[in-house]
Amino acid sequence: MSQLKAKPSPPGGNPARVRFTDRQILLAILALHLVLSLILFDPKLSTGGDNAQYLILAKSLLQGSYSNLQEPGSPPHSQYPPFFPMLLAPIVAVSGGSFIPVKLLIVACGIAGLFVFYLVLRRLGSGRDWVLPLLLLAVSPLFLSYAHDTYTEVPFVMVSLPALYFLLRGAKEKRRWLWAGLAGLFAGLAFLTRTQGLALPLGLAVFLALKRRWSELGAFALVFGLVWLPWLIRDLRVPHDAGYLAQLLRRDWYNAASGNVGAGEFLKRIVDNVGIYLLRVLPAVVLPVLASAKAVLPLLGVVVSGVTLWGFIREAKKWGMGALEWYVLLAAGVLSAWPTVWSGDRFLLPILPLLLWYLMVGLRDLARRLKLARLPAYAAGLLAVLCLAVSVGQAGTSLKNLSDYVKGDRFAGYDDAWRTYFQAAEWLREHTPVDAVVVSRKPQFTYLYSQRKSFVYPFSADQKTVLADIDRRGATHVFLETFFGSSAQYLYPVIRDHPDRFQQVGTIGGGQVQVLVYEVKR
Repeated sequence: MSQLKAKPSPPGGNPARVRFTDRQILLAILALHLVLSLILFDPKLSTGGDNAQYLILAKSLLQGSYSNLQEPGSPPHSQYPPFFPMLLAPIVAVSGGSFIPVKLLIVACGIAGLFVFYLVLRRLGSGRDWVLPLLLLAVSPLFLSYAHDTYTEVPFVMVSLPALYFLLRGAKEKRRWLWAGLAGLFAGLAFLTRTQGLALPLGLAVFLALKRRWSELGAFALVFGLVWLPWLIRDLRVPHDAGYLAQLLRRDWYNAASGNVGAGEFLKRIVDNVGIYLLRVLPAVVLPVLASAKAVLPLLGVVVSGVTLWGFIREAKKWGMGALEWYVLLAAGVLSAWPTVWSGDRFLLPILPLLLWYLMVGLRDLARRLKLARLPAYAAGLLAVLCLAVSVGQAGTSLKNLSDYVKGDRFAGYDDAWRTYFQAAEWLREHTPVDAVVVSRKPQFTYLYSQRKSFVYPFSADQKTVLADIDRRGATHVFLETFFGSSAQYLYPVIRDHPDRFQQVGTIGGGQVQVLVYEVKR
């Protein structure tokens, strides 16, 4: 904890001025983040689907496998790496089916991530350069929104930042290879948390190679390889569904007939994504209070992204493209290549801490040029206040949902559509045999709430393809939701045009929000 010791006040200082130690400032920022996390705590699962899959994988690990338990035959899982489900597994084992303990684990990951970010910032700057970027991350509505959600973004921040810290620390220590090995360990854990996190180990390796730090590169690669090797061996031995490469190349993931993008389309996607992230996503993250102001957001994006990019350039000139710059550059490349239908702030979150650092570097350089020494502090203070205003505005709804949940409303905070979906899944548990297999749009959620096997229908307009998949995978029941567009597009026509194959056995909900349950007739 030597880095947390405060420097003594200079003789003759103003005794009336309150002076806070580094430790007090750090603890205050962490406490502020914790309070905000608890005020905004959401006891329910978000409706994305990946979170449910992580919980299922954690359950499968407890059963001695790494499988899609929700699918017929429980095939081996091949898409998401195992470190995050491994973190969840002990909590899932003792949670009794409640989602709150695993969400509290993510809150703890957020606190740990902030602390490691502090350690990284102390290596990057001098004095109290660390305070402003750390404060902005702690009060960021984006970071807070994922700091209690069962996704990999916040745990990834927690395990990726130590890789940067150890590499930065090793540059000024003896036995650099030892610190590089520790960096390799955490880079490996980060890669086993998010496959898209490949930019981290690749960026650090490129940096070490270009600097000709061969012993460090060898130690880094060796430890990283040892961490990755068990998953690699296992991954080579199991069959694969369409993975990230297929998602990257598909023109429209929600239309199987769309085919793959060509070179021109891929280049256009990159250009589009650069505009999306620089002119919309990043400014909305930094100034979320203006996120809905579509008219001014691009102009704001020019300012925010311009200052951030200038900070990146200043740091790259200072260090000659350091490890952080290579990591951020490669991570930005992954973001720009991803299908635009998924472009958004969630995928920016893993590198948000470093972008906030570059924003502060850019502001400091701008202040120096304009001879406005307090510009960074005033700008960061304003941004922090505006972020707090957004969080305070959300607090009322969050606290009400939490209160309703404690009072017994298990679906507090969900809209009518999702309430109906989960109620329909529970209906399945009560009205179908344990070996039932259900076709549904969100099979992970269907399984969590019904304990019945489930799979999603093919996104194909060819009815024969959809019917063949239903038969091949042994479906006994079908969920037809009135509120998912893909179900209306791909599933409804099959049921409508083949009345001899489907018999309605249940209706859950009413009006425009219904789930119709059909039994498949052979």
